[in-house]
Amino acid sequence: MIFLGLLFLGSLGMPKAFAFKDPLGPGRWWQRTLVKDRLQLTSDQIEKINNIWTSYRKKIIDIDSLIKKGILDLENLLTQSEIGRQEAYKIADSIGQLHARYRTEQIKMAIDIRQELSQEQFQKLEEIKMELIQKIRKKSIIEHKRQEKLED
Repeated sequence: MIFLGLLFLGSLGMPKAFAFKDPLGPGRWWQRTLVKDRLQLTSDQIEKINNIWTSYRKKIIDIDSLIKKGILDLENLLTQSEIGRQEAYKIADSIGQLHARYRTEQIKMAIDIRQELSQEQFQKLEEIKMELIQKIRKKSIIEHKRQEKLED
């Protein structure tokens, strides 16, 4: 039931807090000097966030490995002269469920990390993200204009 609820939320567009490809990039963003200083993170917060991140990353890595194995199994099955449709469907369903688990773990990690931040820190984090998005867009526009000049 939770899975269906998450899928429904995903179809409506997840809130900014759950944007996984954010401008802070992958990895330990809370250890970056800009973020750490602006949010005024305490050493206790950093340690707790590190522990949350490490715990969930292990789960996510395990799930990702299972997804890749499932894809490999499906690819091998599809190269055979006689394809077992039901077996292929079973593997496809398994891959889909693993993708859902992967996303669920990402969301849980975001929630748990968010719990370690005060409201003020979370708002500052959102401001940092918006600033980085604007820089990325500006850089993209400049690059696009430069490409147009080269093509002329």
